[in-house]
Amino acid sequence: MRDIAITDGGDLQISSGGDIAISTHRYSAALQEIYMTVRTERGDFIPYPWFGSDVYKLWGLPNSPRTGTKGVEELAKAITRDGRFSDADIKINAVPVAANQIRFDIDVRFSTNQTFLITLEQKLNNIGED
Repeated sequence: MRDIAITDGGDLQISSGGDIAISTHRYSAALQEIYMTVRTERGDFIPYPWFGSDVYKLWGLPNSPRTGTKGVEELAKAITRDGRFSDADIKINAVPVAANQIRFDIDVRFSTNQTFLITLEQKLNNIGED
């Protein structure tokens, strides 16, 4: 499936000819869908209010195993919401990377048994930052 290519930052990718780039990898569109889903706050995309995740609601919670589990559950719900992916297609791990930040590693498995890793870092607060 072909789709418009996006950068790791979520911007449109531009081809060497100056046009909007098209994704060329077999799984690019599916991976980009997950990428955009987990990085969009649910309700921000008005035409599709169900699109996105509520992982931003972790803000203000302590960096604990319980918070990590809550984030994993929210991300899994967001990724599987439209039925394109099932719980069997993904494995999500919460990894504390700082006192106020959790990284979520999302392993995506396709029917060909190829796996890809998408990471999402979520800040929990601004304590200790200038």
